[in-house]
Amino acid sequence: MSQNHIQHVIEKYRLYFDTVLADRIRNKKDKHRGRRKIRINEIDPKDYLSRDKPLFFCCDTIVLYLPYGIKRYILTAIEYEKKIAYARCYKNKSSLSSFDFLLRLTAFVDGKIAAVLLDNWIEFAKYFEEACRRLKIIHIFTRIKTPKDNAVDERFNRTIQEDFIQVHEHFESYLVFDLLIAANQILTEWLLFYNLERLHQILHYKSPIE
Repeated sequence: MSQNHIQHVIEKYRLYFDTVLADRIRNKKDKHRGRRKIRINEIDPKDYLSRDKPLFFCCDTIVLYLPYGIKRYILTAIEYEKKIAYARCYKNKSSLSSFDFLLRLTAFVDGKIAAVLLDNWIEFAKYFEEACRRLKIIHIFTRIKTPKDNAVDERFNRTIQEDFIQVHEHFESYLVFDLLIAANQILTEWLLFYNLERLHQILHYKSPIE
């Protein structure tokens, strides 16, 4: 018998020792009932853009499997049309990490984000959703098991892995020894090159900042 089945039985028959807790859980479910996720295949992201907020970012997570069973995470974001990119390393995958990432991304583009495209991972919930609400950023979801919905950021993830991670000999060793400040510093230096100097064919051989 699975844990989910046990939880289902507990909730269905309200088999809680603490009845106050049961009411709290039920009220929380009622609060969120009826909310429908906005899926990328159902809308045109350009409809959410405005003069004050002209940017639409696609976001994702790269999982790095390092020696000694260590895992580290790189949260990535790239603007859908202008290709302005941002990324940052984190020790764990949590909504607090994604919350920090969104605040930094917002500061990076001076608060001009209208919407973000994300998958359904747990790190993009709770605190991240609260940040989106406070910053008035629309959270658009990809469809489940449909990576092509976020093809723009998937391609950027490949660029990071091939042009940065595989090239920089010290990056992964920094992550193994928890030197995240140093790792993020060299990642930021590469992002400066990517945004300011790297020419993109899709941008008619201009840099994203141009």
